Amino acid sequence: MMRLAVAPPCLAMMVGCGGGSSGGSPTPTATVPPTITSAAAATTPENASGTVYTATALEPQGAAISWDIAAGADAARFAIAANGNLSFRTPPNFDLPADGNGDNIYEVAIRANSANGSVTQSLQIAVTNDREGIRVTRIATGLTDPVGIASTYDGLRFVIAERAGRVVEIDGATGVISEMPNVAANIRAGEILDILYASGGSSYSDGLLLLTHSAVDGLLLQGYSPTSGRKMSRQLAAPWSSRVAGSLFTGNGTPGEIFAAIGDPGGNLAQTDGSGYGKLFSIIPGDPYAGASVPSGPVFHVRVVGDGIRAPSGGEIAFNEVLLVDQGAAQHEISRFVAAARPLDFGWPSYEGTQAMVASPPPQVVGPLLGYAFGTGPRKGTGIIAGTGYAGAIPGIVGHYVFGDRNGSIFSIRYDRMIDGAYHGADEIELRTADFAPNAGTINSPVAFAIAFQTIFILDADGEVFRVDAS
Repeated sequence: MMRLAVAPPCLAMMVGCGGGSSGGSPTPTATVPPTITSAAAATTPENASGTVYTATALEPQGAAISWDIAAGADAARFAIAANGNLSFRTPPNFDLPADGNGDNIYEVAIRANSANGSVTQSLQIAVTNDREGIRVTRIATGLTDPVGIASTYDGLRFVIAERAGRVVEIDGATGVISEMPNVAANIRAGEILDILYASGGSSYSDGLLLLTHSAVDGLLLQGYSPTSGRKMSRQLAAPWSSRVAGSLFTGNGTPGEIFAAIGDPGGNLAQTDGSGYGKLFSIIPGDPYAGASVPSGPVFHVRVVGDGIRAPSGGEIAFNEVLLVDQGAAQHEISRFVAAARPLDFGWPSYEGTQAMVASPPPQVVGPLLGYAFGTGPRKGTGIIAGTGYAGAIPGIVGHYVFGDRNGSIFSIRYDRMIDGAYHGADEIELRTADFAPNAGTINSPVAFAIAFQTIFILDADGEVFRVDAS
């Protein structure tokens, strides 16, 4: 019997067995990098010390994700944990922003990493203001062209002078204003530049001191005691042809010592002996019984102790230092001085702050400790106004020197920076205007600051008085 060869099934049915397939590994699945799912912007209040943003991402393959900082103008200001929690390395300060362009919006790029790749996202963290315990209340209105406010050293009671000669007393707790017509009736006529309550520690040197000017008498230092009725006057400078600034403030040297600073914006007399313009005067209470006869008025010894002042806007003892504040047309400045040191030359007209105003100026004698430029901008101004050192209960400004500018700005700077011997510029000044927004009215143009029992009062050019308390 003849046997026929039978082909295997796959040979007989070649097409049905899969054609020309040669087999091999299956096609691999493509890998996909993570996708960041968290928002590209966040907001946080100033002083935040913890997480300000949490980054999240989707990993399609389920691989573990880690995070790092990729780039950004403000990348150095941030740290990010492996779980995506982003924080500031140093808590941000709204009043002194540290971002690249100073707008309180910090820019950083974060990156999500996995075994399947990385993805980067640009992120903006906006810092918002916190008033830091500051509450500002308007307590009085209706004053006309006020020039100075001074504590009476008797509770929250202050005297306020208007340029035309009116002097009033204000209760800092209630805002009630009381007239003091006997002051105007007992001083020589003239416009008032500044006022100070002289508390020399003795009954014969108490009462009010005023800087006044008239075309007849020139620039006078006048004293009047509402208690005893005694009064005095002393010419400091001849009549002026155009108005200059004058300020009265207390010192920390001889007990009861007071300073009078007189401006000379033209700079022609500030370094000239024999002229009272551009000078710093020391005013020291004297004993009326030391002479052969008892004088009828308060006794003060007055002498020139410094020069080189352009347009003083106050000064004071702040944290046991004596400060003089001077307005410039190029740079505003605060200088610290030792009352007993001689000579006291504040530089004008050779300098405004650190800026030389003449070719080859002489070396500075009393250089500034703080300054900022004249002009417009967040830390510029049209006229610095002396403030006060604060050691009270408001956390945001404790240990700060608080001051202002005629443009309506309120500033502060940590006082330890002002006494370290170095010069400090605008980049260290905190802009506190938002913190000092009052409950009513507006601080348009501060004229003077006063303090009593660690409560700050601000006198504004439009006749308002504001009290600053802890909220």
